[in-house]
Amino acid sequence: MAPSQRSRYLRGHDRRKRRSPRSSHIFLLVFFLSVIATVVYVWERAQVIRQQMVISELKAQAGKLETENGYLRLELLHLTNTTYLEQVAERLGFVHPSGGQVIRLPK
Repeated sequence: MAPSQRSRYLRGHDRRKRRSPRSSHIFLLVFFLSVIATVVYVWERAQVIRQQMVISELKAQAGKLETENGYLRLELLHLTNTTYLEQVAERLGFVHPSGGQVIRLPK
């Protein structure tokens, strides 16, 4: 190989290996933007999962409260039943008032 051919070969080889500073900066910028996008995506997914857990806990709590509300409504109906109230009054020694014992006040 002649010296002139060898030097051209080496110069061409060196030129291909070197990167311009601008392309390096662009590569780093793209790399950091992709890392930031990945971190934001993972953080967002974690937040969504946490919120789904909170929602499911609140739904379970709402179901329990609705069930308890149903039981309380049944108990209210039972306690305000006139037959039940008469039985409790008899156990406590109450008697029905006679006609003269009831006084009606004017409106």
